Amino acid sequence: MVKSIREMLNRGVSCRELAKCILGLKDLDIEIYKILLNSREMRVEELAEKIGRDPSTTYRALQDLIRCGIVFRESRSIPGGGYYYVYKAIEKKEFVRIIEECIKEWEEKMREKIKRMEKELFEGHGE
Repeated sequence: MVKSIREMLNRGVSCRELAKCILGLKDLDIEIYKILLNSREMRVEELAEKIGRDPSTTYRALQDLIRCGIVFRESRSIPGGGYYYVYKAIEKKEFVRIIEECIKEWEEKMREKIKRMEKELFEGHGE
């Protein structure tokens, strides 16, 4: 994992590392997203079995993916009463759009910080 933007620029960074960094994801999260992307929909138990993890670990990863906006869940009715959830991934183009949106928002915020940097960071120190 890179420690700075400068290091990222100098060393280069994979698309996977970039997505993890921007969205705050882990390798397991990316693995789950890719599985869901290639599946129509899956229940937590099915997904847990496919990745060889405990359902509670899988559920926590799904919650992180939902918070990022790249996975969503829908309820399904069980005949005779009750329901269960299935999880689906957003399309690849939408994933890329979210990444682009995050970068744009970050850039705007950083430009604002840079405008205030001289005053806030160096205030009270000689030129």
